Amino acid sequence: MDRDQAQSHKPSGNQMIFHFDHVYIHNPQQFESISLYQIGDLSCKGGYVVGEHKQICYEISYIVSGKGTFRIGTTDYAVKEGDVILNVPGELHACVADQDDPFRYFYVGFNFVGSTEEETHSLAHIRKMFDQTPQPVVPNKLGIDAPFVGIFKELINLKSYSSFMIGTYLRQIIVLAYRSFHDSWEKAYAPMLQDKGVSKPIYEVINYIDANLHRITELSRMAEELHYSSSSL
Repeated sequence: MDRDQAQSHKPSGNQMIFHFDHVYIHNPQQFESISLYQIGDLSCKGGYVVGEHKQICYEISYIVSGKGTFRIGTTDYAVKEGDVILNVPGELHACVADQDDPFRYFYVGFNFVGSTEEETHSLAHIRKMFDQTPQPVVPNKLGIDAPFVGIFKELINLKSYSSFMIGTYLRQIIVLAYRSFHDSWEKAYAPMLQDKGVSKPIYEVINYIDANLHRITELSRMAEELHYSSSSL
């Protein structure tokens, strides 16, 4: 998102609770095949508006809490806690927070470095799939919030290898978004289970619990995400 372009459309600052914003639009930060334009965490009061503007880069947003509306092109999408939103270059984009339950959201703006027309480019497939995404809003089922928090932690307290860590988290966000929007991606690797008595479904459950222990609330949700019935699980 070109937030310099959107700045004049923002309401007065008293409509924001906080805005942790790192802008590199005029000097993008390079992480191998990715250019980072902007990353931030915005929490606002009811009715907060980001005016309509044209995207100059790809942007992935994650709704941490609350709800509101994201306009992409000429379509309004209702968004809520746990949603992931994808914007691509050239799109018209705007958003407004709900009056009673305003959103807080993470966002990252980036571009792919070099030509991705060649299949040899490491992120060629991801870029092509992003450009063809028919539904720009999906629920977060893969923990995309964790690498966002990781980047913010590095930016708040820069240390040795912080740049390396930021690049690692950035790639995780992009790949997790790709998997979220295109769940038909092929699994190239299958677990090699040494204990023949442990079936793949059992290991999937163990791995799910390891990765999501902090957010598991009910068995039915786990069953839905793993594509099993509650009784089978």
